[in-house]
Parts: sequence; C-alpha cells; structure tokens
Amino acid sequence: MCHMSLKTVSQISLAIVSLVFIVQLVDMYSYLQSDSEWVTTWDKACSVIGALLWLPFMLFFWKIIKG
Repeated sequence: MCHMSLKTVSQISLAIVSLVFIVQLVDMYSYLQSDSEWVTTWDKACSVIGALLWLPFMLFFWKIIKG
C-alpha cells in the first residue's frame, strides 16, 4: 500500500484548487463583461463571491505545506 505524506497530498490539493480558482476567475471576468439583459447585478455579485470562496481552501493547503 502506498503512503503519501500530508505535505504531498496538500501540494496536489493546492494545485487542483488553484486550477479551479483560475477557471473561476476567467469565468467571473467574462461574466462581468457580459451586457446581456439576463445577467443581473445579483448574478454578477454571486459570481465574484463564488470565485473568492476558493481562497480559504488555497490558504489552508498553503499553511499545511509551509508547516
């Protein structure tokens, strides 16, 4: 059975969460640039909040990696 250290698992998790965060930022940027009548201010605010919610996870895994 393969045993991975907590630091290795955290590095992998941080990489995955960082990629998701980048995709969320790109999606948020395109959503904020949209001038469609279907996109409300509330939708734009939810998009920003949804992207920012990934930051605590990134900081958590970063803290584990740094020790």
